[in-house]
Amino acid sequence: MRGARAYRIVCVLALSGLMHFALPFMKGLNAQQQDAEVLSGDFEERLRVSGLERSFRLHVPATYYERSAAVPLVVVIHGAYSSGAQIAATSAFSPLADQNRFLVAYPNSIAPRGGIAAWNAGGCCGFARDTHVRDSLFLRRMIAWITEIADVDPGRIYVVGYSNGGMMAYRMACQYPDLFSGIAVVAGSREIEPCELSHAMSLMVVHGTADRNVPYGGGRGSESPFSRSKQSVRSSMRPWLRRAGCLRLPILSARADLTVRGCQDPSGRTQIRLFSLIGGRHVWPPSVDGVPTARRIFEFLEESNSRVRPGS
Repeated sequence: MRGARAYRIVCVLALSGLMHFALPFMKGLNAQQQDAEVLSGDFEERLRVSGLERSFRLHVPATYYERSAAVPLVVVIHGAYSSGAQIAATSAFSPLADQNRFLVAYPNSIAPRGGIAAWNAGGCCGFARDTHVRDSLFLRRMIAWITEIADVDPGRIYVVGYSNGGMMAYRMACQYPDLFSGIAVVAGSREIEPCELSHAMSLMVVHGTADRNVPYGGGRGSESPFSRSKQSVRSSMRPWLRRAGCLRLPILSARADLTVRGCQDPSGRTQIRLFSLIGGRHVWPPSVDGVPTARRIFEFLEESNSRVRPGS
């Protein structure tokens, strides 16, 4: 089974121009022993979408080849002035994927020469918004490409975003709700209307109360490079709260540096969580409530996904 899985990926990588990865395997490496060495790690991929060459990094853990069960896919979207490689380093999702056997995709936004790299998340941001770059189509095609070459569990596809990438995560979940089983946003706001979710979907939000780029209470950030006013954290979450039937977002725990609010749908499986970092600024925090942020996010998304079977 592992040899068949590897051969499938090899063929697609070869067609996409990554022959330097494919050739060692095709020359006769023992699939039982060498698949993981040859076909794990980071792969830089390119797709042409709407006349533009788009790129992303795909992280494949060696543990992917240990058994035949389909794996989760986590799409991690960087903020403005950044890249897939930078959010990969900051978020530390790849080491977590190695430990927990899931794929991670880190897409790259585009920018004019010398301009700001940003995503068209609807009401924000920059060149991408002003020229109507079809970022949502790119991300959808990227996910389709990955699910074509790898055994991805369609019920365990998640989108995570930071800052402008969080805005883009909101847009993807609003625009393609049937594609995702959960979403996590760090220091981002929802800048897309309308947002009608077809099903209850778990949402985790992490936001600093002293964020001056994407203000917790909404409005224009005093340190934001973009002039447009942003939605508040609560307003951004509203479609998820409404779909889960949450009339309130009660406090679950509170201390000097952190307030946790949450609710759940009647089934108890779809969860909404808001981690308010008291005095926190516009950063990807290294940890949330004592747990590394990537781990906190992944565990939340898996545990609150009604499509995940126990022991999968």
